[in-house]
Amino acid sequence: MRAWLVISSLLLVVHLRAFNIDTKNAVVHSMPSGYFGYSLDFYNEEKGMPVLVVGAPEAETTNPYLRGIRRPGAVYVCSVNKATCREVHVDKKRESVLQP
Repeated sequence: MRAWLVISSLLLVVHLRAFNIDTKNAVVHSMPSGYFGYSLDFYNEEKGMPVLVVGAPEAETTNPYLRGIRRPGAVYVCSVNKATCREVHVDKKRESVLQP
């Protein structure tokens, strides 16, 4: 009985430590406006490095195909190791933009 308790406790500890958040060396990403961080997801790039995909539904975009649209929103890919983000141009042909 005691051996079963020890084994089950060790198995529980292994599962509990699977996700660790480092609060002392945290990397903080921020943008001045546009609801940056409204949606988040982790993604593994082709090189095998995880990145953070961040949505900002009311951000001003640098996408030249969306010029003239007020706050169309933007998607950013951010490093998990450094406080750097780059915008991803999703709609390059303006196909999903509703025209008035």
